[in-house]
Amino acid sequence: MIKHISIFALFGMVLAGCAVDSASFEEVAEAEQAIGPECGTAAATVQFSSGVNYTPAEQAYTTPGCYKAHVVDITNLSSEFVGRGSLTAGGFYVSWADTVPNDKAGCEGSLMRALLFEKQSTGWKQLADVTKRGGYSPADDVWQAFCLPPKLSFTKEVDANGKLLWELKAGKTYRVAITGRNAANETRKVNLKSEKPI
Repeated sequence: MIKHISIFALFGMVLAGCAVDSASFEEVAEAEQAIGPECGTAAATVQFSSGVNYTPAEQAYTTPGCYKAHVVDITNLSSEFVGRGSLTAGGFYVSWADTVPNDKAGCEGSLMRALLFEKQSTGWKQLADVTKRGGYSPADDVWQAFCLPPKLSFTKEVDANGKLLWELKAGKTYRVAITGRNAANETRKVNLKSEKPI
């Protein structure tokens, strides 16, 4: 029998990827060893203007002052990458850019963490700190097993009462510190891209 991925299971996994991260304390602790607020004072790994599309060339990486992470600066963010859309908002999107694990432990052990900073007169102000992990759907008699690797985005943030905490704005300069990790706590490639509203 030919096995297929359930559209309902896939939709559920996509929604799970957008939910609040449920990584274990141990996994989050491992990510925190690699990246933190100190990345706001590190020298940038690479710099872009108006927008960004960046994937590290090497699987193993680190940055002085921001261990096992990349520090990406985006100056003068273009207005085409901000604002609401009918489906998705404009902003910075981080996706897995390495081999996708094909087993449950490897999938659920894959981890991505990113910090967003905004350039201000006194230095870099941290706006957000997000951690996500992969989601695994096991096989059954009909559907084949699959893994959705971690992904995350930065567009804006509101609190529980709907108050806007921050929002990406055109003309501002931003910094994104990013790391991807496998179940063995080794760095993995991730892609950072500025996307237009859809």
